Amino acid sequence: MKVLIIPSWYSTDDNPINGIFFKEQAVALSEHQLDIRVAFPELISMKKFSKFGLHKLGYRVETKPVFTGRNIQYLYFPFNIAYSYGYFFRKYLLKIMEKFEKEGWIPDIIHAHSALWGGWAAISLKGKYSVPLIITEHFSGFITGKLNKTQLSAAKIAFEHSDKIIAVGPTLQEKLSELVDSNKITLIPNIVDVENFTVEERKRESSHFTFLSIGFLKYNKRMDLLIKAFHQAFSNQKHMLLNIIGDGEQYSQLKQLIDDLNMNDQIKLLGRKSREDVKVYLNSCDAFVLASEFETFGVSFIEALACGKPIIATDSGGPSMIVNESNGFLVPKNNEQELANAMKKLTENYHSYHPSVIRNNCEQKFGKETITKQIISEYKMQLES
Repeated sequence: MKVLIIPSWYSTDDNPINGIFFKEQAVALSEHQLDIRVAFPELISMKKFSKFGLHKLGYRVETKPVFTGRNIQYLYFPFNIAYSYGYFFRKYLLKIMEKFEKEGWIPDIIHAHSALWGGWAAISLKGKYSVPLIITEHFSGFITGKLNKTQLSAAKIAFEHSDKIIAVGPTLQEKLSELVDSNKITLIPNIVDVENFTVEERKRESSHFTFLSIGFLKYNKRMDLLIKAFHQAFSNQKHMLLNIIGDGEQYSQLKQLIDDLNMNDQIKLLGRKSREDVKVYLNSCDAFVLASEFETFGVSFIEALACGKPIIATDSGGPSMIVNESNGFLVPKNNEQELANAMKKLTENYHSYHPSVIRNNCEQKFGKETITKQIISEYKMQLES
């Protein structure tokens, strides 16, 4: 089976973490005897011309870890002009497919990640090759209502032309059902390669207890709420620590909040970290907490569970299918008191959480093999229908 994967965003030299989950899914699928090719038009803002120049433009092939054809081009119109990004995305996607065709490679099925703009652009290829089109939707804009009329119209067109829509979280599934027939939508979480994470014995220094949080430092992640809740729960308890990984527009504001609360000894903003460093921090913490306003899925929670760590999440979408009584607490979003209470309860009952049980339950529900089989099953159903 030849599967063409079209990610709307993807890892680049400039940002290797961007769309990393799409790449990991493609790699996982290729391990099941599928002939996978990724086609990604990498459109660069002209604002970056001074950094990149002209030397990296054009078609480029990567064969490992999964076959990827890139067409790297500057976008000469502002990203926010109606359909401009979509039209150029489609133009250079078709150029990539011309290269694939010359090699005799024609897909049996197309799998786009997000309607904007991979799914929208894929409509042309669906018609050209007369093959099924599946769109996996990840974009939180459908939950927050931040799509403009042009984006919403384009997304509806993509969904209407698709044969199947996969939502990565339950709240996203509900929102998409407002745009398209709910029978067309199924729920399959993101692939998280839990094999990349291990349960390691926690080597504590004396009686220190460390919470870890990971996320962009922007308002919807509510790191401010987490800091305030931690202060409420553990102020002047020097053995209680909170480490926050991530960077973003709220860094200075959050740093000032920590200063104002006199919590510099207990709360640390660690900035952006590599994926390898994140693993180290996950294994060295005692528990994971994130206070987001919304999460389409919640990959960081799965990675924490894969390390055997109990978690605290807000009822913000994706976490509702991740948290259970054996692995942590689900609390109302935007509720400082409930979040503080959950952190205290978790520390007081920490002995009741068993790392191996947490890890095994996570692997059974969200592991690479489980999710890959669900996706391949969808491929087969579409090809047989």
